[in-house]
Amino acid sequence: MFLTCNVKNNVFSGKNKNKITFDLKKLNQKAVFLDYEFCVPQKDKIIKELKTIDQTIIVYKTSKGRIGCSNNQYLCIGNSNQKNAKKVLLTLASFDYIQQIDQCFFE
Repeated sequence: MFLTCNVKNNVFSGKNKNKITFDLKKLNQKAVFLDYEFCVPQKDKIIKELKTIDQTIIVYKTSKGRIGCSNNQYLCIGNSNQKNAKKVLLTLASFDYIQQIDQCFFE
C-alpha cells in the first residue's frame, strides 16, 4: 500500500472531498485524464512525502498558478493518469497544509 505517511483524518471524509473543487466522477469516465494544482509550504520534506503518494507531481518554485500560491508556498501540479487517481487525490486532500485542489487549465 502506498500510504506510508501520517495522515491525521480519514482519507475519505467529506471534509477532504470538499477540498477538491472539481467533480471526481470525471475520473470514472473512460480515458478522461485531468491535471490538478495545489499549494504546499516551501519545505523539501513535504515535497518528498507528497511524491511518495503521487509520482506525477511537478513542483514549481516560482509560479503562483491559477490557484494563487503565496510567497511561502510552492505550486504543485499532478495528473490523474495514474493508478488509483481518486484515492491519490483524496489522500493529498487529507493533509492539513493542502487547503484546496483545483483542476489545472494550461493556457
